[in-house]
Amino acid sequence: MALKDLVNEPVSIWFERQREIAKEHPRLVDILNEQQRTWGKPIHPAENETAIVTLTAQKSAALCFDRVWGFADEVPDEVRFGMISPFEFVVWNNLMLSVQIATACRKKLNAGEDISELVKALRATDSNLMKTLYDEGDEIPGTSLQHTAGTLVRRLSEVFRDHYSCHAVPMYDSTPSYNADFVKGDYSVVVATLCDLDIVDESHLSWDQVLEFRKDSEASRKLRRMTSWLDSEMAGKSQSAIVDRVGEKLSNYQWAIKKHGISTVVGTFSSVLDPKVIATAAGTSVALFSVQQELLGILAGVGIVAGKTAIKVTEATLNLIDARRPGPEVAFVQYVKDQIA
Repeated sequence: MALKDLVNEPVSIWFERQREIAKEHPRLVDILNEQQRTWGKPIHPAENETAIVTLTAQKSAALCFDRVWGFADEVPDEVRFGMISPFEFVVWNNLMLSVQIATACRKKLNAGEDISELVKALRATDSNLMKTLYDEGDEIPGTSLQHTAGTLVRRLSEVFRDHYSCHAVPMYDSTPSYNADFVKGDYSVVVATLCDLDIVDESHLSWDQVLEFRKDSEASRKLRRMTSWLDSEMAGKSQSAIVDRVGEKLSNYQWAIKKHGISTVVGTFSSVLDPKVIATAAGTSVALFSVQQELLGILAGVGIVAGKTAIKVTEATLNLIDARRPGPEVAFVQYVKDQIA
């Protein structure tokens, strides 16, 4: 089915139609019933709630955002959003099929066996998934499993924005995945990176910890302020003032994590920001270009701000639509230092 068909049909009706199609095959009907159960009820973020789409860091994202995209059997209802559109169901199943075929390819390759048929199946599955992700007539990018996963994150966030008035920011788990999806264009953004930052270790974080942390309003506020460290407050500030402010936010961030005994690993966290939103929030009468160049000029040589953590701020031009955003965030990239992408 095409994207326009999937986003316009209620999830409950879509499942009923699928069960009708599969009624001659009881096992398929059972699978559909189980999938609908594990997905859970449709949940839409409230107007004042922040939301994020990530495939690999749902628990750590839930420390900083009100809502995280996911299924009922993976993410608690008080945290998750989704099951709004059959689009989510179709693309996720296709992605999981791609992962299964890729895993089978790897096993056969390691065993010295022929994988040509599996490679054909993988290419066909990825191609079908990419066609579902885009409307007819859109330019469909080349596919790879890494690119497909990254594109799914971005397209989910765009579908929520364009069809359901939900601003959900995509989060990538590697720079190559982000670079493959956000190719060069003519829309100017600022990329604010914290290098050698103690990021939350997703593999050692439980949902019980997440839910307990979210009850602590002070810790939650301090953690969230660190993820949006380059904000409208920085406009017009001197380099020393910015360094002091970031250092304070970093100290508060570390306090919040330690207070709740959350394990960390050294990693990198980048925010891709829309300077137009930063300038508007700052209430500045100065031209956007001046605000952007001012931030870049002041922060270009900052380096280490506290302990081992350093700031890196760069400018990029991406293939973005000038969409109205409630916040400056276009995307996030978070990964463990030295991990193999």
